[in-house]
Amino acid sequence: GHMDLVKPVFHVGYMNKIKKVLETVCFYCSRLKGYDVSNSIDAEMSHVVETIVSEEKKENLKNKKKIKSLNFWWSLCKAKTACMHCQSKQPLIKRDGLSLTAFIKGEESTEGKVILNGEKVSSIFKRISTEENEMLGFDEKYSRPEWMIISVLNVHAMSVRPSVVLEGTLRGEDDLTHKLSDIVKCNKNLEKHEKEGAPGHIIRDYENLLQYHVATLMDNSIPGLPQSLQKSGRPLKSISARLKGKEGRMRGNLMGKRVDFSARSVISPDSNLSLDEVGVPIQIAKIHTFPEKVTSFNIQKLQKLIDNGPNKYPGANFVTRETSEIDLRYNKISRTNNRMHRRATHDSEISYSLQTLLCIMSMMAHKPRFMPGRTFRLNLSVTTPYNADFDGDEMNLHMPQSYNTRAELEYLVKVKHNVVSCQGNKPVMGIVQDSLVGVKIMTGDSIFFDLFNLNKLFFQIDFPDSNTLLMKLAYKERPAILRPKKLFTGKQVFSFLLPEINYHRGDVLVKKGILLHGSIDKKIVGTSQGSLIHVLCLENYEILHFFNSLQLIVHAFLLMHGFSMGIEDAVTDTYTIEKITESIQKAKLDAFYLIEECRKGQMKKLPGMNFRETFESRITQILNKARDTSGRYTSDSFAPEYRKGKPFNNILMMVEAGSKGSLINISQIIACVGPQNVEGHRIGFSAQRTLPHFHKDDNRPESRGFVENSYLSGLRPDEFYFHAMGGREGLIDTAVKTAETGYIQRRLIKAMENCKISFDGSVRSEQEIISFNYGDDGFDAAKIERVRVCDSTFYLPFNFDRLINDKGSSPAKISTDSVKTKLINELKQFTSNLVIKAYVTENTPRLQRLSLNELTELIQKVKSRYRAALCPMNEMVGTLASQSIGEPATQMTL
Repeated sequence: GHMDLVKPVFHVGYMNKIKKVLETVCFYCSRLKGYDVSNSIDAEMSHVVETIVSEEKKENLKNKKKIKSLNFWWSLCKAKTACMHCQSKQPLIKRDGLSLTAFIKGEESTEGKVILNGEKVSSIFKRISTEENEMLGFDEKYSRPEWMIISVLNVHAMSVRPSVVLEGTLRGEDDLTHKLSDIVKCNKNLEKHEKEGAPGHIIRDYENLLQYHVATLMDNSIPGLPQSLQKSGRPLKSISARLKGKEGRMRGNLMGKRVDFSARSVISPDSNLSLDEVGVPIQIAKIHTFPEKVTSFNIQKLQKLIDNGPNKYPGANFVTRETSEIDLRYNKISRTNNRMHRRATHDSEISYSLQTLLCIMSMMAHKPRFMPGRTFRLNLSVTTPYNADFDGDEMNLHMPQSYNTRAELEYLVKVKHNVVSCQGNKPVMGIVQDSLVGVKIMTGDSIFFDLFNLNKLFFQIDFPDSNTLLMKLAYKERPAILRPKKLFTGKQVFSFLLPEINYHRGDVLVKKGILLHGSIDKKIVGTSQGSLIHVLCLENYEILHFFNSLQLIVHAFLLMHGFSMGIEDAVTDTYTIEKITESIQKAKLDAFYLIEECRKGQMKKLPGMNFRETFESRITQILNKARDTSGRYTSDSFAPEYRKGKPFNNILMMVEAGSKGSLINISQIIACVGPQNVEGHRIGFSAQRTLPHFHKDDNRPESRGFVENSYLSGLRPDEFYFHAMGGREGLIDTAVKTAETGYIQRRLIKAMENCKISFDGSVRSEQEIISFNYGDDGFDAAKIERVRVCDSTFYLPFNFDRLINDKGSSPAKISTDSVKTKLINELKQFTSNLVIKAYVTENTPRLQRLSLNELTELIQKVKSRYRAALCPMNEMVGTLASQSIGEPATQMTL
């Protein structure tokens, strides 16, 4: 419905625009103050036009075309003190909260200020001509300026402001209902006083009150205006508060909402699943359906699902016609052009995401594998981009509901397309945890397998085609050791999984897919740039098969070989313990001498520090040195020449593999935990002491947070307390900074979300050019790699070293065949990229060693790699850039 207001009031959302229109038109004749519709701009204003008007608008003015812009005419007319039409002096308009005031300057009889109410302003706006209305940017039919003043107020339907039934017969009304009630009361009182001929100041008070109630109905957080409150003192929730903000209609109920065909559950690990699979509880499969159109080609297959019905898996829940829905519990017949809602199968692509979407890889498409149990199961290697662990994390699953969505999931969001990140030009997935330490042990020099155990490992995996399998089986005929028993090395088993690739990093050498030297660790199969995983992705090899096969074989190997960490790994020899104890005692003695030196006033101040800062700096230096020395003694005890035939330390094996831990962890377990800090300083005093265990003003290391015991020997109560204080600081930082960095990422995305790659390779935002060439080279950051060109490092879409090494049958001498020279020159002219031209020139002698066929093939590969590496049109690079900054900022706090 609606409500007729006794007096018109300003719409609070248009207050600034109302003021601008009043400053643009004459206060008396309602015409533009500084412009005649029939003439051009007067000479007095030409200098203003020169400074603020673009060339296009100047041309329009010369041709007497109308510029439809309120801001343009306001900038021209606001400074005019007299109307060029009626010659009247113009008042100065000022806004104060919800009221507008006109300050009139002139003769003494006419000077003063006039409070402008809705009625007065409405009468000025109604006199503006149709032509000048259009020049100000208004539309005669749809948006007259006087419509910014409310004379009839819409009353919301009850569905917008529902009543709440409380205990018994009590009803709680919505905030909007209370506000509308206030407006009705105020409107009636104003009408009553007007009829009774009340004094002007009373009428004005009620008019101001009506203006206040209408304004706070729309916006209850106007600066400089008191909020409208409930009886309890709670501010009323206005219309704008319901629309804006995280919990508002837009972000809370439209952009983010609860939807059908989605599921949420706790996640748990399952290494037997493929990298691109997700284990889904069978109960979810019975609810999630996909609407598939029944045609003459698939009706027989779908009829079997219909026969199974809703009570059997796989089956279908219901069939929809154009006008009705068929319940398959009672009617199991379907015709072509019907739409059958079949249950999800293993072939269905499912979108899968963690709650905190920090980057583009936090939402990927997986194949479902329906399993017993009530949790979602994930391969361990895919948890890194989700930033997930298995300590109770929950994840969301969405079932696509159209073929368009399934196509997007298949070609854009699938796991295999997101192994390499454009953020750091490196993989985001790698071998982790037990698989990583297992492959480190397996590719060591002392691991051998007989044919029986080798077959046990090979039976764990399958191959994409029989040719690959036959080629790989040839390894069985080439054991590393022939006598007294045929034995195969762990390196041969690893080579079994590799394609024919050449790779060299550190001491690891792979030639034609055979691991010749080095053991595999995190640098090789982890998430670092230039790792084997990265190279396999760049060379377009079947990366999922490598991931899955390696994990399955390593897990089978660990069942044979075994790996566990025991108390023996946390214990060192007596000699090392004595040296550690000696270094800690020496540090405590040095600290004691320093305290005495300070007490006697003999300590010299360090440059830029006072006595207290000097003392803290020196004592911290002493204690840190003690911790580092203890750690060094521990590390030395692990050296091969020192251990003298003792078994290898399993904690150290995990550290060297890169699966878990560091040398600091080992030294804290065996040697000493070391000094504990809060806000970068030693534990501070509270009432002249740190804990009741110590005397007042006790500055000894053990009193101020130095933990001399190790985790193995156990912490004293005071040490345990200090250690908890140091750990608590990290938890608080995480809680506080996560919210801050999340907001930083949101602002970055909002600033750049419109930036995308245009048809010509430029980066544009709303047709405004941001960059002529994305990243100055136009390449997708996920499809390039680091190469050396003329003793400098560049990122290019191909690597000549690897491409040339892949060509095995090269003649020894350089051939200066004219055809080859022509081909190489063609390659140089293929692109305008100077770095690529320099790279080709630098490698010309190596290219000329290749045969003509090999050179032709290599050049074709280079050209195709170049084209494939170009960033595709409509890639939303603004959002990618925002996430690439925001995600590591959030991760730093976690």
